[in-house]
Amino acid sequence: MERTKFAGRVGGLAVGLAIGVAVAASTASASADELDFQISIDGYDLIPAADTTATATSGTGDLAIAYGDGASATANEGSGDFAFANGANSLVDVSLGNYDTGLADGANSIALANGGNYDYALADGTSADSEALAGNDELASAVGNGSGATAFNGDDNIAAVLGTDSNALAGLGNNDLAAAFGPDLFASADLGNGIADVMPTSLGSLIDPFLTDLLGLL
Repeated sequence: MERTKFAGRVGGLAVGLAIGVAVAASTASASADELDFQISIDGYDLIPAADTTATATSGTGDLAIAYGDGASATANEGSGDFAFANGANSLVDVSLGNYDTGLADGANSIALANGGNYDYALADGTSADSEALAGNDELASAVGNGSGATAFNGDDNIAAVLGTDSNALAGLGNNDLAAAFGPDLFASADLGNGIADVMPTSLGSLIDPFLTDLLGLL
């Protein structure tokens, strides 16, 4: 429950921040830049599709914002979902669940939050990829160029990356944690419950016991 409340607060903050960034960018841009911007609220696009290269799609009770040439944001097939894509060819898909959040910031970045409730996916960096799939209260955060984080097939799983070209995978169980802090690392926590893998191993050996206890409280 506390985890859900925290995710809700983070999601609300992200929505406000993204709207502020998008509105500021749209009002400050020249007319040519404004053609790379779209907002869709509750199933309605605010800018005619023919006038922009950015695509935003929303369903009832959802909000989607896309900013950038070829950017695409989708929040659909659920309620209370939010999708924000910022960057050329960035892609965010939030669907098949309720109160999910997907944020992608960077060229060719991808954020997916599908098939569950209260999921959160953040991709920050060029070609960063985050996916929170097929579970509830999943958190996937990929920060760094070429980074990837996937939390899938379970509840309360966390996959977190802070570093370039690193990856983290948590799933096929519940309350799993995979975290990579640094470049060119891979962390995996799957095929079980309450598994924690933190890279580099020198860091993981220090904090794994604490994280295991923490996950047990969620």
